[in-house]
Amino acid sequence: MRNTPTESNALSERRLSLRSGTVTALRRQARRKGRVSVFVDGEFALGISEEVLAGSTLHKGLAVSEDLLLELLNRDIEFTARARAIKFLSYRARSEKEIGDRLRRYGYEQAVVDKVLAWLSTRGYVDDQAFASTFAAERAGNRGFGARRIAAELSRLGISRELADQALVSISDESPSENETVLRKARQRWQRLRSEPDPRKRKSKLVQYLQRRGFDYSDAMAILDRISAADDRSDLT
Repeated sequence: MRNTPTESNALSERRLSLRSGTVTALRRQARRKGRVSVFVDGEFALGISEEVLAGSTLHKGLAVSEDLLLELLNRDIEFTARARAIKFLSYRARSEKEIGDRLRRYGYEQAVVDKVLAWLSTRGYVDDQAFASTFAAERAGNRGFGARRIAAELSRLGISRELADQALVSISDESPSENETVLRKARQRWQRLRSEPDPRKRKSKLVQYLQRRGFDYSDAMAILDRISAADDRSDLT
């Protein structure tokens, strides 16, 4: 179940309900694997992960203060947030903004989000510079997008202009008119435009298509020249 903003409010209420006393039981939760229920003076106090429990001094018979229980609850919240972030990263690399947005959607407070992002960063799980470089190379090489489109997508993902520019430099060595993915997609669109009887409109529509894919006018014209020249040669054979 997602940690929605409503659940976040429930966590706040749980913090307020913590009371000092004596730990009377520690029980594994039947419905949530890896979770333990902590009972204080015979009443349920809070649920924490087995990992958080293992890293604490908590045991049956221990006298606990409200502060200690609050510390355990906060550590558990951070632990579950880390777990959610790592699962999110398991599908593909993410920017810091993507991870932060996802955790906030689950209802985690900004302080928790900041701690998780710092933890991920120090361990190399999140690196916006590496992410931007890989993202730009994939979009240019596999998708055939131009620099403007890639820069816009990186901005949407929270990548700074400086890191985006660095990433785009790494893919600028190859001219778009030499990129096989770009040429393949341009040829496909050029073929679909064969029904356009006016040659000038056909060329204009291809240029507009390329500009929507992120290429500036000069690059779009270079791609058009190569595509149309090849098409003219094929008409002569």
